Amino acid sequence: PSAQANGADLMEGVMAEVNKAGAAENVTNEVAEDEKAEEADVKTEAEENVTNDVAEDNKTEEEHVKAETEDNVTNEVAKDKVEEEDVKAETKDNVTDEVAEDKKIVEADVKAEANENVTNEV
Repeated sequence: PSAQANGADLMEGVMAEVNKAGAAENVTNEVAEDEKAEEADVKTEAEENVTNDVAEDNKTEEEHVKAETEDNVTNEVAKDKVEEEDVKAETKDNVTDEVAEDKKIVEADVKAEANENVTNEV
């Protein structure tokens, strides 16, 4: 074999090694890209989970606040009804007392008039 043929063989061998190295580098890059993509997916999924957890927590908190508000409103309405009943009862008592007082006054007036009539007749 000539030096030229040896050189060609050598060059061919070098090129084969370069191609192997390039292929290995491509595989390494693909693996790295796959890992990055996987990490990005995991990170995105984790962020979505956190977002969902926060949303669920907020929703739960809103529901608690809503329920508590409804309880407070119910209690306020109940208190108002009790107060209303108290006012009604008190008003009824006052009316009853006034009627009783009016009756006493009328009775006293009738008695006084009767006494006056008796005195005038005597």
